[in-house]
Amino acid sequence: MTVNPKKPQQQAQAETWQFQEAKAKLSEVFDRANDEGPQFITRRGGKGGVVLSQEEYIRLKQSKTTLADVFGKAPSELPYMRDNRPVIPTDLE
Repeated sequence: MTVNPKKPQQQAQAETWQFQEAKAKLSEVFDRANDEGPQFITRRGGKGGVVLSQEEYIRLKQSKTTLADVFGKAPSELPYMRDNRPVIPTDLE
């Protein structure tokens, strides 16, 4: 497997292809997905698909972080400072 040396933040902006053009230029779409990042393919301007490099696909499959994971890594006690300023009455009508 060839690894793309570019980091995601260094890659060019993803390109959007019309389905017929992507079909005709599949080799170019594939090369750009590997060299520049995800390539979006639409059909009649609507929903479509994305061509990703194998490296990007594997990275996305392996990064399954859940909300429970995030909370599990949080410190048991978070620093908290109460704002003791008086509440200003407000008329909402």
